[in-house]
Amino acid sequence: MLDLASVRARFPGLASDWVFFDNAGGSQILGAAIERVVEFFTTSMVQLGGSYALSQLAGERVAEGQRALARWIHCDPSEVVIGNSTTQLLANLTLAMAPGFAPGDEVIVTDVDHESNIGCWARLHAARGVVVKTWHVDPDTLKIVLILT
Repeated sequence: MLDLASVRARFPGLASDWVFFDNAGGSQILGAAIERVVEFFTTSMVQLGGSYALSQLAGERVAEGQRALARWIHCDPSEVVIGNSTTQLLANLTLAMAPGFAPGDEVIVTDVDHESNIGCWARLHAARGVVVKTWHVDPDTLKIVLILT
């Protein structure tokens, strides 16, 4: 059986009387992850890609994080991008892809996608006439219903 008290104890943000799960900004962070971020910021927060030892260490620590994430989501580490936020990364992706879209081209999102994914494509619709269609997800089965709006 899941020891809920043990799980909760690993997330410092859950120790408060108030816990906000209102958006990604309110996500709870595992204590061990907080410790690694603090360690990185206090021991190797320098420009990546430099020729000096501390920069090399910082680069290796970032690469280690990419490898760990790649193992978790079963992909190649070169496919992992670490950035400021999902919202910013998706906005950058949309801007980079924008020149390849023509009016009438279609992008499909779902009605359960986060606004960070839907909003960037909606802006592409406004700027370039790209058609954004929505696949609806059945809330009971979580299967995509092939109705596009």
